[in-house]
Amino acid sequence: MPLLNPHSPERAEREYLDSVLSHLAKARAALDIAFENVASNATKDQLRTVDIELTAVINSLIPHVLTQSDLEHLQMRENRRAQENFRVQQLNAQELRVFELLAEGMSNKEIAETINLSQNTVRNYVSMILDKLGLTNRTEIALVSQRRSDEL
Repeated sequence: MPLLNPHSPERAEREYLDSVLSHLAKARAALDIAFENVASNATKDQLRTVDIELTAVINSLIPHVLTQSDLEHLQMRENRRAQENFRVQQLNAQELRVFELLAEGMSNKEIAETINLSQNTVRNYVSMILDKLGLTNRTEIALVSQRRSDEL
């Protein structure tokens, strides 16, 4: 995904959607804490009822803050992130190490020196990583890594 111009409408939209998601996540976290407090003294049926009610509250908020287009956009973004995460999990240990070093901005030469490989071997690893992740350049690796760290 290309970097967005800081003054572009797409960036403003993304920041708005991120803000909405953040608020919904905070609301869900608060509701989960309330659920845990109830759970300590509740029966299974009471827990199911509370969970259904909490889910209904969250679902009732979504249409008021997000349009169908927003929801589709968010779903596509979540799907893309899930695919990225799955692909990164398919990397072997050495590829993952090279991925991490690439994400730190290291050159092939620096990576080679860090993990005691030849530059040709590192170049091959970079090509394999790009191919496995469906990416075209090192910058995209850094972006994938950043999104993954933001989720943790």
